[in-house]
Amino acid sequence: MVAYILPIEKPEKYVKIHIRRYNPEFDEGPVIKTYDIPFVSTMTVMQALEYLWDQGEYMAFRSNCREFTCGSCAILINNEPKLACMTLLEDNMVLEPLSIFPVSRDLVVDQNKLIKKYEKLRLWPDYNRKCTEDFQVSQETIKRYENIYSRCVECYCCLESCPSLAVDWDSYAGPMLMVQLGRLDDHPLDELDRVRMTVASGLFNCTTCMKCEEVCPLDLSCPRDVIENFRKKAVERGEGILQGHLNVVKKIEETGKYVSPEGTPFLEEISEKIEPRKAIDTVGFFVGCLADLNFQESAKALVNVLKRNRVTLLIPRDQVCCGSPLIRMGQTKIAEEMVLKNVEIFKKKNAQRIITLCAHCAYTIKKDWPNIYKKKTGKELNMEVMDVSEYLIKAVNIDKKGLKSLEKEVTYHDPCYLNRGLGISGEPRELIKRIPKLKLVEMQKADRCCGGGGEVKDGVPEVAEAIGLTKMELIRNTEVDTVITACPHCVKQLREISSKREDKYEICSLVELLDRSYQGGL
Repeated sequence: MVAYILPIEKPEKYVKIHIRRYNPEFDEGPVIKTYDIPFVSTMTVMQALEYLWDQGEYMAFRSNCREFTCGSCAILINNEPKLACMTLLEDNMVLEPLSIFPVSRDLVVDQNKLIKKYEKLRLWPDYNRKCTEDFQVSQETIKRYENIYSRCVECYCCLESCPSLAVDWDSYAGPMLMVQLGRLDDHPLDELDRVRMTVASGLFNCTTCMKCEEVCPLDLSCPRDVIENFRKKAVERGEGILQGHLNVVKKIEETGKYVSPEGTPFLEEISEKIEPRKAIDTVGFFVGCLADLNFQESAKALVNVLKRNRVTLLIPRDQVCCGSPLIRMGQTKIAEEMVLKNVEIFKKKNAQRIITLCAHCAYTIKKDWPNIYKKKTGKELNMEVMDVSEYLIKAVNIDKKGLKSLEKEVTYHDPCYLNRGLGISGEPRELIKRIPKLKLVEMQKADRCCGGGGEVKDGVPEVAEAIGLTKMELIRNTEVDTVITACPHCVKQLREISSKREDKYEICSLVELLDRSYQGGL
């Protein structure tokens, strides 16, 4: 091997890296070994490995292009999949092989089980006719190749991080292979039915948690650009539509809501306008199906908290589902009707800013509503949406003096649509920390998907449950008895999983915690 790092004569300092070493021919099991590396600015993890090779530490690792083009150097760096060639070296980094494959030696893994998937899915242009005739490719297809397919370097980072693939390798192709199926579906020569292939390869197993997008070195969005596109095509063709999804569609068509009511709906009890004395702002409150029909206590808590902070709330009683469940399962035509109806409802209330307590609703209003509205009307949608935690931290000088002590330890679960979808993770933690005597115990992988998204829970419940059980193990390791989150979908999923395990966790929304503190604490 030839190293591509120049001799380091005057290092700025020395740093330590910890590498998982294992040679099955000689070692009983893997061990972590620590090495001192002469460090200079802009030095990458790959260069550190090459330095060790030059020093006679002949460990196994893959490398090729050294410029994040080939994807061959993906490893776990501090328990996150990354490319060694584009990750800057830091002190005390832990380097390990990808965990989804058997280890061949050191940082090199055996990819044979993935190769079998390649062969099964025939991931190459498959055609019998001779390429003599002219064919045309649309500009839209060319853009998809430029922006999606040709950018994927097949590094396996998304496969390593996918929660659905982690619990069911055999049934789900995984995000990287879905991207490749998308490439072939758009290929002008390919003759195989790639839509049917995706359905047979677990198309509806994806929770759309966006973890694959987060770890992708080139920021590809498989859920939005590939998964949802394939689901829409499958629904239009009547391919693989799941019974659980049909039940949801029927309920929304009949009632305008995603779930059945448990108790009196929140919107039937609340006034359409809540106006505190000396109000400092006015916002619309998009309640969402779950908070309206199943978790009324969360909706009431939000009203109490914003009223305490002198915010006027406009709450249209005739608001319907935001459309998120329909969009995620591919039922876009019905979703468009929901979006247009909601927009008109909130426009009549003159609500320029909308507050939500549901991460799925906030994400859909911010990411999907503008596109749908412009497609159907040709107009821009001038409507701001904020999650309540973001609103309380950024737009309102939250009344900290009124918060009373809560003497307990809690942990926080990051909802995928709030954290990765909207980039909101610090605000909920800041609110938790503002409550006197409340201790936040961070869990390992707090952002690990709970299985409550992507309509997997309704369509493939066994996959959602398996993902949820993995999350509950992470919660158990914190040794706390209270879990806080900022999305009713996560509350619902975690409560159901906890109940099946007969755990005694209290799982509640962030606004309920704040309301409890305002009401006098414990």
